[in-house]
Amino acid sequence: YGVGGSVSAKGDVYSYGILILEMVIRKRPSDDMFVGDMNLPKWVRSAFPERITDIVDSRLLRDVNHGMEEKICLVSLINVGLICSSESPRERPSMRDVARALESMRASFTNRADASNLTATISDLLRNNNSDMTSTSDSQSYSF
Repeated sequence: YGVGGSVSAKGDVYSYGILILEMVIRKRPSDDMFVGDMNLPKWVRSAFPERITDIVDSRLLRDVNHGMEEKICLVSLINVGLICSSESPRERPSMRDVARALESMRASFTNRADASNLTATISDLLRNNNSDMTSTSDSQSYSF
């Protein structure tokens, strides 16, 4: 993580995914527990989604008040982090697609609309709309 490699939009997407995982899991990619070929995304994937409550920052779990919508939103956010931090740059979405996915999550969560399908919708949006961006600047702004 962060060593070697060239600067690219897909590298930025990877870093953004790592940032999401760091915030939700409360572990750094440089944590002593990640030795050998184990890294933060692999560790999260090993628990996703069945054992996700075992690795999420306990303070976040306290704050969700055991509501199903909040847990679905949390799982969806982790899913975005995992997709963004895919090992292969070709498997990573564009930042535009990430922003769309996060906006969809925000809308579903704030409207309490059919949250049960949110994780599948996010995965589909990020995997199927994997368009390359030639520039990291975007004229459209997103509010969160």
